Amino acid sequence: MKKAIRRVRARPKQTELQPVEIRTPHIKLDSLLKLAGLCMTGGEAKALILSGAVRVEGEVCQMRGRKILPGMTVELPGQARLRVIAADGGQGAHNGTDAAQLSKL
Repeated sequence: MKKAIRRVRARPKQTELQPVEIRTPHIKLDSLLKLAGLCMTGGEAKALILSGAVRVEGEVCQMRGRKILPGMTVELPGQARLRVIAADGGQGAHNGTDAAQLSKL
């Protein structure tokens, strides 16, 4: 008699939210990836972004020049989750701004 084998799908590990401090009102997405140490060069950041591997506020973003404001979250699924914070410790301009307003940036 054969035994039934039950396969359990492992849940992906949830990476911790890492704060990244900026001293300007905003930062471009490719520059943020370099600042956080996820990419060594601008070309590497560009390739990563254009591959669709980067999420901004939970949505795939392929615009390397996208303005990232304090309070926004950037994620590389399975690798890193970044939370941008202003150098003064505040969350900056993105404290409740809706998605329609952010898409105009």
